[in-house]
Amino acid sequence: MSKSYGPQGFEKEWIKQLKGFNETKIFFFHNKSKTLVKYINGNKLLGVEMYRSGYEIEHWLGHFQHYLDTGTFDTDAYWCGYNSVKDADGKFQDANTTPIIGIAMVLKKKLWEVHGPAMNKFMKDERLKDPSMGFRRQGRP
Repeated sequence: MSKSYGPQGFEKEWIKQLKGFNETKIFFFHNKSKTLVKYINGNKLLGVEMYRSGYEIEHWLGHFQHYLDTGTFDTDAYWCGYNSVKDADGKFQDANTTPIIGIAMVLKKKLWEVHGPAMNKFMKDERLKDPSMGFRRQGRP
C-alpha cells in the first residue's frame, strides 16, 4: 500500500528524494486533496496534478529529476501491459507482458495528463493481441 502524506510532508518527501532540488525551478501548490508540482518551461509554468501519495512520487520523481538534470521535462508517461498468472503455489501474481514503453502525454490547461490519444491507441492495439491485458504506469526509466 502506498504511503499518504499531508501537504508539507509530501513536499518534504519530494525535496528529500530529488537530487539537487532547486526551489527556483520546482514549485508546489496544494489544495484540499491534491498537489500541483510545477516547473518552468521557457516563459510558462507547467506541471502535474497529483494525489499526495508515495505512488505518485514513484511515478513522477524520474520526470522531475530528469528536468533538474537536463532542463528538459520528459513529456512521455511510461506504461507496460500485464496479466495475472498463477505462480507455483497456485496464487495469482501480476506479470508484465510488454516492455515498458514511453507514450506521449497531453498538455491540458498547462498540466500534463497521462491519458490521451496515444495511450488510447496503445491500449486498443495491445488488447487486440490480448483482450485480458491490463496496463500499469511505471516510473520514468
